[in-house]
Amino acid sequence: MNLINNLKAVILSIADFFRRSSEVLEEDRVFLFLDINSSTESAERLGNREYSRYLNRFFEQVEDAAYSCNGEIYECVGDEVVLSWEKNDAYNQQNCIRCFFMIKDDVAAHKSLYIREFGQMPVFKGSIHGGKVMPTAPLIYREKPVYHGHVLNVTSRLQELCYQYGQELIVSLNVWEKIPVNKSYRAFAIGLVKIRGSAFPLEIFGVKSVQAK
Repeated sequence: MNLINNLKAVILSIADFFRRSSEVLEEDRVFLFLDINSSTESAERLGNREYSRYLNRFFEQVEDAAYSCNGEIYECVGDEVVLSWEKNDAYNQQNCIRCFFMIKDDVAAHKSLYIREFGQMPVFKGSIHGGKVMPTAPLIYREKPVYHGHVLNVTSRLQELCYQYGQELIVSLNVWEKIPVNKSYRAFAIGLVKIRGSAFPLEIFGVKSVQAK
């Protein structure tokens, strides 16, 4: 009897998995990747405990900015943070770009605190790109879906290009062209760039706040 009940439970679980998978639809989302500069050196100098406190302090500021800009923290891996928006939320009030500079301003406002506690403040690069992604069905151990798609790979590659082109924030054309015209930010065309792992070049821009010197 136990064997039959176990088999029934397995069959029901498999059926539920396929039911949930069939209900998942493709989403149009925008992602912001953030990466702290010189993290390896910082980790070595501060040690595990203090470096963890340093990252947590930064992540709290990222979370506050994401909340203010109607975004969410998708994941944190090491010293990298990935934020995500539904398409409309990303472009409303320039949220996806405004969030990056809100974090930057908040960190700068707490510079003295960072220096006093850690001897340094976070300096970071960012990249923004958007498009269609496929979410997994929510898993038992994870409430939020995991997104899959070329968009995430490209956004990660754009972040790497920040160092090559000396930019603090790189934004793809398909995001920048949807940002309402405003006087808060200015974009510098970098041009069509071959993205590692992609068959097609992508037009990208370096974006700065108008307050930036």
